[in-house]
Amino acid sequence: MTNGYHNLETLMSYIDLHDIITIRTNTKSTPGLYITGPFARCMNQFSSKELNNNTVSRAIKMMHQKYKTPIDFDIVIHKNIPVGAGLGGGSGNAATVINFINDHYNLKLKPKELFEIGAQIGADVPFFLQNKMALCEGIGEKITPIDYNQVLNNFPILLIKPHSPMLTKHVFARHRAPQKGNSHPTVTDLKNKLQNGEYITANDIFDASNIVDNDLALSAIHFNHEIASILFAIRQDEEVVVANMSGSGPTCFAICKNLNTINRLAYQIKKQHPFAFMFTTNLLQDFRRSQVNISSYPCFIREASVMEDYA
Repeated sequence: MTNGYHNLETLMSYIDLHDIITIRTNTKSTPGLYITGPFARCMNQFSSKELNNNTVSRAIKMMHQKYKTPIDFDIVIHKNIPVGAGLGGGSGNAATVINFINDHYNLKLKPKELFEIGAQIGADVPFFLQNKMALCEGIGEKITPIDYNQVLNNFPILLIKPHSPMLTKHVFARHRAPQKGNSHPTVTDLKNKLQNGEYITANDIFDASNIVDNDLALSAIHFNHEIASILFAIRQDEEVVVANMSGSGPTCFAICKNLNTINRLAYQIKKQHPFAFMFTTNLLQDFRRSQVNISSYPCFIREASVMEDYA
């Protein structure tokens, strides 16, 4: 698309890996943004201009311009999610701030209005403005929440992020989208079930994730060859239920049958990729943010990360 966005058809889910956001009032007329946590060093390498233009800063400015909301507060992001991982950390944080401003200043914006605001910041942001696994389409603003069988939450997930981060814009710039056509039959089946109000099973999710590959993988592999090696390793294992790359990469994920498989895979991959970040997690079916009130004291919002499986 000429506006820099791309039409998406992606299955997204919350996982139990999150940054922590602290919001507190200040005595200035401008918002402050501060980064702490294990991945703060990666963020602090950005220039002040880049930090002031990140997703959270843009969310604050957009809400202020559109609804004249105050901006006299500081935001501290404790980074637990790797930077440039394709896990939606920045998008999730932006959505958290948008939801906070909407709730605290009693704007009473409807989901559609929130989604349209979020889509202007990033394609993943609308997903984080609601709280369920979802099929996301358009430029990310078309959200279809998915209620699924809770047995899916019992499958542990291994995340593997190669050492080097990647920029989403570079991956999309190299990607050559296929000519517009119909959805893959498996995705169409999932859409039909959602439209008919049918209950979604674990097999429905597994089929959609396995049969339909991530269209961005080849583009991402061009910038980081480790992705190909990691995907090959996890796809060869018979105890892995779903193996794919998340979003625009470089993080890959393996949904496994049990923790023994996770441990074996982690040991195997660590030998080949000693600097890779690995984390064991699980899906969150119905994510709930804690209530928060702005004050002169720190207020915490728990924000989950996301796995994406682009079709």
